[in-house]
Amino acid sequence: MKKIVLGIFCLLLLVLFVGSFVTGPVAHSAIEQQIAKINRMPGYQAELVEYSENWRTAQGKVRVGFDWGLYANMSADDPQLQKKIQQMPSSLLLDVQVNHGPVLPQDGFGIGVAYIEMRPDVSNYPQLQAFQQKVDIDALFTYQATVGLLGRSPFAFTSPAFDWINEENGGTLSYGGARFSGSYDARSHNLIMNGALAPLSFAGEKGAVQVSAIELSGDLELVNDMVSLGEMTMTLANITVNERQSVGNDSLASVNDLVVRYSGSRDGDNTVKMAVQYGIGELLAGDEQLADMNVQIVFERLGVDALQKYYDQLIGLYQNAEGVSDLQQRQLAMMSELGLEFLKYSPAMHIPDISFTMNDGRFSANARVDFDGQGAEIVAADLANPLMLMARLKIVAALSFDQQLLETLGVKILADQISAQLVSQNQQMSEDEVNELAKSQLQMALTQQVDQGIIVSTSEGYRAAFSLEKGAMQLNGKPFSPF
Repeated sequence: MKKIVLGIFCLLLLVLFVGSFVTGPVAHSAIEQQIAKINRMPGYQAELVEYSENWRTAQGKVRVGFDWGLYANMSADDPQLQKKIQQMPSSLLLDVQVNHGPVLPQDGFGIGVAYIEMRPDVSNYPQLQAFQQKVDIDALFTYQATVGLLGRSPFAFTSPAFDWINEENGGTLSYGGARFSGSYDARSHNLIMNGALAPLSFAGEKGAVQVSAIELSGDLELVNDMVSLGEMTMTLANITVNERQSVGNDSLASVNDLVVRYSGSRDGDNTVKMAVQYGIGELLAGDEQLADMNVQIVFERLGVDALQKYYDQLIGLYQNAEGVSDLQQRQLAMMSELGLEFLKYSPAMHIPDISFTMNDGRFSANARVDFDGQGAEIVAADLANPLMLMARLKIVAALSFDQQLLETLGVKILADQISAQLVSQNQQMSEDEVNELAKSQLQMALTQQVDQGIIVSTSEGYRAAFSLEKGAMQLNGKPFSPF
């Protein structure tokens, strides 16, 4: 029995001492892999500039460069913005500390290939150094990760809370910190993450901003750079902006109950279905109120390989484009090249709901667009042939809006146009007269639209329905042609 215990003890010592020589190179490789992933992200460039490896530990430096030239190309049409972008810091140095496994020191005792910790090195940034000293924090943020023996790697990102006062103008910033944690499995490519950015507030001479906690959670399988299966949710309870325009004339805007949801799933051997939903409980801007806003968009039968090719080519476009117009032209050319790959899987876009309430007036709409690519020998020239595309398109869309929304939104738009026209003609009318004229013009336009069959009058307001199938169009159930 004593020999067995002694043998087990010797084996543990062997793992403890010899294992570090094995896990050391693995940890180095893991860092290099993460750097390679960063370099695939548009706008970032990373490199391992230092790495000193010992028996149980290693130290290094990772420089993350910000490719502001990419954004400068995007803003070539705005010289002032381009100048500001070019003045941004070009890189950030990260201090890397590594403990080699299999026995790791974090949290008292752990098992894994390596424990990695990264913090910003601000030794060459006097302003950041002064800021950290002033708000009494050790680091702007800390990233910690354990490279697991079986491929699963837990991680955590933390940022400390602080309060800052600008002594020049009396502005204040209160930041509640951040904490995100999760894990990534290198075998299944499964990413689990949850956490929150704590409340933030800023107050200055021109106004104040308050942001409640931003919570994020996700359980995803990362198929490639563009495709993620699973679900992710972001929620934000409130954003309030108070702009001080003049004494007694503040402008208040707020967003309440913001939620963004994403879901992805496979709907074929080579295709995926991706859906996103945006919801806002209430949006206030001055005297205007929007409530119960909802936008849902679903993309179906998207080619997985085509999406990856789109991502790869898009990175090149952003890096080489000379201004927004050049980027748009290059994007159109790229989509023409990739269009054939997307169309062969019969892609579809479904909009189950776009709706909101504005000052008690309600608007809602939905649509679905399907492309039939089955059995078609589509060539590049066909993409420029609208008749061919229409023959394979199926579209169903509908919208409705009530009388209250027309009086709120329609009258306001027309009243603004009338007022602008009066100013250009050096004419004057009272606000009531302008609103009455706007109501009259709106009602005349609606009556004309109803007579032409473009919209249908209902007991609550108006509605319209459109469909396209095999090249034939219908509007509100009747044949229709825009030509």
